[in-house]
Amino acid sequence: MSEKEMLRKIDALDEVFNRPLETDYDALVMSLVLGITAPSEEDAIAVSAQAELVARSLTLEEVMRAKTEALLICGLDHEEVGECLQISR
Repeated sequence: MSEKEMLRKIDALDEVFNRPLETDYDALVMSLVLGITAPSEEDAIAVSAQAELVARSLTLEEVMRAKTEALLICGLDHEEVGECLQISR
């Protein structure tokens, strides 16, 4: 990853982490971003449990949109994330 791409990723994450969470949708996006960027598998699992709870209050369409937004924020696509986003309703 180039330095420019890394800086763009950092800016996107900074924007997410500094915005207020006003809805369950926002909370899910934040949880997914935290899970994707978690420093350890243990941390990712803990965040996934929180994301799972939040996802239950949303429609399937909203959950899928939140997953896509989280991937875009992290600069990833579905292949790079794999099973990280296995959230059921």
